[in-house]
Amino acid sequence: MNNNLANTQSKVLIVGYGNDLRSDDGVGQEIAKVVARQNRVGVRSLWRHQLTPELAADIAETELVIFVDAYLASQMQDVQDVKVCSVEPLDSGTPSSHSSDPRGVLLLARTVFGHCPPAWLIAVPGTNFELGESFSPTAQKGMERALEQLDCLLETHRFTIAS
Repeated sequence: MNNNLANTQSKVLIVGYGNDLRSDDGVGQEIAKVVARQNRVGVRSLWRHQLTPELAADIAETELVIFVDAYLASQMQDVQDVKVCSVEPLDSGTPSSHSSDPRGVLLLARTVFGHCPPAWLIAVPGTNFELGESFSPTAQKGMERALEQLDCLLETHRFTIAS
């Protein structure tokens, strides 16, 4: 499986993660694949089942990292929208060799490689996390909105994107 598609001189790293065999949980991976197919200049896209310590090396080599994951949206909420928030490395502690959280991987990048770029998390709402490979209407709508938000982040950080 080649999930390192993109420009080798990347300034931006997109990391989509989640279990692609659990319906909406795979939306992060799917968004990363969409971005890879867009072949954007300066943007590298990775998709993973979960965040692992090995990602710290890739993160430390970039100027911006954007994580993309799903979250369980309450069926009772009127608004089930994409959430975008900045992510800081864990404040303290020893980096874990079993880190599966953006904050932990960022701490590892800073501790081991001496660089932690600005980071963002785009969280996409999902309602179905059962076994399966199709997305709910909530996740499908969220994917479109997440890609728009990703474009806004890239534009805000002034990275050139090729068509």
